[in-house]
Amino acid sequence: MSRALWLILAGGILAGTASAQLEGRVVLSGFETSDVLVTLQRETGQIVHQAFTSSRGTFRVEGVNVFTVSNNNPYELVISAEGYKTYRQRIKQQDLRSGGSLFTVFLEPEDATITTTDGDAEGNLTVDVRQLQVEIPLEAFEDFEAAAEDSAIGNHERAAERLERAVEMAPDYYDAWIDLGGQYDQLGRYDDAKSAYLEAGRVNPAGALAELNLGILYYQQGERERAQAGERDGRDAGGQDGQVDAASDDGFASFRLARESLERALVLNPISVEARVILGTTLYRMNLYDEAEDFLRSAILLDEGQVDARIMLINVYSRQNRYPAALEQVVDFLEGNPGAPERAAIERVRSQLEDALNR
Repeated sequence: MSRALWLILAGGILAGTASAQLEGRVVLSGFETSDVLVTLQRETGQIVHQAFTSSRGTFRVEGVNVFTVSNNNPYELVISAEGYKTYRQRIKQQDLRSGGSLFTVFLEPEDATITTTDGDAEGNLTVDVRQLQVEIPLEAFEDFEAAAEDSAIGNHERAAERLERAVEMAPDYYDAWIDLGGQYDQLGRYDDAKSAYLEAGRVNPAGALAELNLGILYYQQGERERAQAGERDGRDAGGQDGQVDAASDDGFASFRLARESLERALVLNPISVEARVILGTTLYRMNLYDEAEDFLRSAILLDEGQVDARIMLINVYSRQNRYPAALEQVVDFLEGNPGAPERAAIERVRSQLEDALNR
C-alpha cells in the first residue's frame, strides 16, 4: 500500500479538574478511517485508556489524570492500523497542559518506500517533510470540523467562512485549504477555488488531492465553456448531454490544464482510480481516444465496479466506430449493474450498437 496515514493530535486540560483529554483525527488517504485503535498506556505496557476512531476519523481519549503523568513517568500514545507501522509517542504532563495546539504526525506504511521527492510509477509514497510537524491551533481544527457539519447540511457559505478563518490561523493547514476549495466550488466561486487548491499544493507539494481537485475544476471549466458556446452533439452513453469537441486548439485550453494537473496527481498517487477516470474523460473530450482508453481501462483494472469508467469507454469505442468493443462494455455494465439509474439509457445504446453490427 502506498498511502499516507496522518494523525492530528491535541492535548488539553479540562477546565477546573485534574483530568485531561487527548483529541485528534486520523486521516487515511483513500480509505475510511473508522475503527483505528488508539491506546494510551504506561511505558510498562499497562493500558490506561483505549478508543477507536469514528466514521469521520476522530477520536477522544478522556479522563487522563494529569497528576499521574510526569517527565519521569510518561504515558505512551499508541496508534495501530493494519498495513502500517505502529505509531508510538511519549506523552508528558506538559503535553497534556499545552491545550492550544495541534500537531501532525506521519505514520509510515509497512510496505511503502518513502521518498522526499516526486514519487514514481512503482507506487512509492511521496512525503513532504514540511507536513510532518505542522502546528495547527485548536481553534482552527474546531472550525475545520464545524465546516464539515455546515457543508453536510448545504450551508456552504458558512462552511467557507469557517475554513477561511481556519487557514488564517493556520496558513499551512493542507486539509482546510482543500475543503475551502471545495466550498468555493459549490458556491460557484471558481477562481477562488483554484487559488485554494494552488495554495494547498504550495503548503504540501506531496499532496495528490490538491492536484486531483484542481484537475477536476479545470475539466468542469472546459465543460462549462463548451456548453456556453452551444456546441452540442446528441447524447453520450448514460443519457448525459454531450458536446462536440472544440474545433480550434483554443477550445482545449481548460482540458489541457486539467490533463496536466491530473497527470501530476497520478505521479503523486499512481493508484488513484478517480484521477484515471477524470483524466480518461478529459482525453476523450480532446479527441485523444487511444490515450483515453488506456486510462479508463486501467481504472477498471483497479476497480472492476467502476461505472463511470465503463460508460466513458462505451463513448470512446462508439466515437471510433468500434462497435464490438463498445457492445462488450455495454454487456459488462448491464450484467454488473442491474439497478443502475443509467440502465435504461444503456439498454438503448445496446440496441443501437446491435443494429449497427447487423447492417
